[in-house]
Amino acid sequence: MTEYISLVISVVAVAVAIYFGIKTHHLGKENADLQRRLVKIEEAKEYERKKVTSQARLQAAIVDHGQHNYRLVIENAGDCEARNVELKMDGQPFDDHQAAVSSDGKINHIGPHSQATRLLALTMGCAPPFECEISWEDDSNEVGHYQTTLTI
Repeated sequence: MTEYISLVISVVAVAVAIYFGIKTHHLGKENADLQRRLVKIEEAKEYERKKVTSQARLQAAIVDHGQHNYRLVIENAGDCEARNVELKMDGQPFDDHQAAVSSDGKINHIGPHSQATRLLALTMGCAPPFECEISWEDDSNEVGHYQTTLTI
């Protein structure tokens, strides 16, 4: 009888060991899957963080400096330099626009957290609103684009 009880206890012990071995294996697989998903989430967050820090963010506005001294201010609120800046007003290159002062020079780049200005010659025949479109290159390997209607 003791041998029978010993055999039953041994079989139960082996069954319990097998059950917990299988359970541990499944938990390990679930844990590995969860860890892979967490790593993907963290990689996506890091990619977005790097993307944001490698982008320029340009905005434009007309600023009145007093006595009919108007300037187009293009501000880079991003953490990266904007290069090869292309500026259009009302669908044409800025230098060809009636409001552009031709001797003001082209904007090639705007550093991070800085701005560039262009002098505007506003008259009764040439007054806002103007449709403004800006495109540029930066470290994100994507062409940046900004559009707005400029008013005073």
